[in-house]
Amino acid sequence: MLPKQHVIIGFIFSLMTYIIFPISPLEATIIFLASFLIDFDHYLLYVYKKKNLSLNRALKYFYRLNNDWKKIYPRRKEYKKNIFIFHSIETLIPLAIFSIYFPIVWFVLIGMILHLILDYSIIIKRKAPWYCKFSIILTHLKNKNKKDLPNS
Repeated sequence: MLPKQHVIIGFIFSLMTYIIFPISPLEATIIFLASFLIDFDHYLLYVYKKKNLSLNRALKYFYRLNNDWKKIYPRRKEYKKNIFIFHSIETLIPLAIFSIYFPIVWFVLIGMILHLILDYSIIIKRKAPWYCKFSIILTHLKNKNKKDLPNS
């Protein structure tokens, strides 16, 4: 899903949550921010791979990469999937544990789960591999003996 869609849906969701449930404006804002800032791991991946800090170039890179994936769709199982550290159960579990001790973290977790639900809706629609947005470890294991996507 595109960042703009995450922002719009995250805003609507956090506003509705604020209206329906007894949460503070700060807590609603945290849900909103977490619903799209989870994608910061895409930027970190770009910086790591390309050794470049340009946010604008990172956005262009991922739009191009998304189009490249669409082109190789029938052969997608041959290629490695990117590892997104915040889009993983390995990140959600520690956050869930921290939320027991720091209740404000619960709202970060809600925003991130909303984001992942939206991502999974696209994954299901495209019949794409689910594991790359589920587990760092599983993605790493599944990437063995696969080739990098050209120009990635």
